[in-house]
Amino acid sequence: TLASDADELKDMNEAKAKFGTTFDKWTPIEVDAQATQRRGKAVQAGSAVATVLNETEQALKFGLFCMTLMYFRGLSLLQKQKNVWNTHVSKPPSSKHNKPSLLQGERARQANRQRQLDAANVKAKIGLDRKYLREQERMAAYRQKLYAQHRLAKQETRASTHVQSAFI
Repeated sequence: TLASDADELKDMNEAKAKFGTTFDKWTPIEVDAQATQRRGKAVQAGSAVATVLNETEQALKFGLFCMTLMYFRGLSLLQKQKNVWNTHVSKPPSSKHNKPSLLQGERARQANRQRQLDAANVKAKIGLDRKYLREQERMAAYRQKLYAQHRLAKQETRASTHVQSAFI
């Protein structure tokens, strides 16, 4: 046992001499890591890499914003379309109403619709009149501009003819 222990110790010492200890192998790696940490960050502020990274980050943020915006816009449009294409049949009118009250109710609704239509037509007529006047003013100004251009072109033609006739 004592001889075997001595042989084992001798073998371990030979292996250490041949391959090195774990500490000897680990030390250069750790020293390199510490030196890298002391040198600074992987990306230095103000460098071209930092600029590209910043632009990429901004582009990604904007892309996420646009995707979120389109998602919620799509949801709202979907909700609108659901409301438009809703095919649920409304409840049939109950038979409790007697005929004269139905007729009176319909006449009242018709009168209300007519009042709303008249009010909308008055507002629309005011807007259409304003639009028509604005269009007429625009056309008159355009007409005056064309007349002035035509008059100038004629005047230049006459003047050039007069100058040419003087030199012929």
